[in-house]
Amino acid sequence: MSRIGKKLINIPSSVKVDLKETRINVSGPLGSLEVEMLDGLSVEVEGNNCSVINNSAKSSFWGTLSANLKNAIEGVSSGFSKTINLVGVGYKAVKTGNGIQLNLGYSHPIDFEVDSKVSFDLPSQTKIIFKSYDKTLLGEVCSKVKKMRKVEPYKGKGVHLEGDFVLRKEGKNK
Repeated sequence: MSRIGKKLINIPSSVKVDLKETRINVSGPLGSLEVEMLDGLSVEVEGNNCSVINNSAKSSFWGTLSANLKNAIEGVSSGFSKTINLVGVGYKAVKTGNGIQLNLGYSHPIDFEVDSKVSFDLPSQTKIIFKSYDKTLLGEVCSKVKKMRKVEPYKGKGVHLEGDFVLRKEGKNK
């Protein structure tokens, strides 16, 4: 039995949830998202609460559908944000139109185009804040930026999410 799947999902007054045969449409002040319905599961909306019901004997996606629906409701009402730090000498980010130009220690700058559903802000040259109402898309964009320069374990140089643990190794001892 799924503990996450059993929990009721609170729906804010500004969010509208529409049930269709294979999809759940969630719309709010920041945008609209579709969550795909999974086999053996159904969704019921009662007032300001939403619940996922397991119709089969065993469903391994009960908690997954519940979490995806909760993230969609939270995303269209308040949104999500992630912060990326650039650590290293000469590492910097510059805004160019609808994209970012990254200098990450290579011989050339890297131009990164940002999806239209994701907005970004550069409070400093070494910090990028991405914001979106789609949590999955936000994670994909941050993952692509992180892969451009992985964190080096000896000095900690590279691109990493704020709050991530950076494994540091000790250098050579004489």
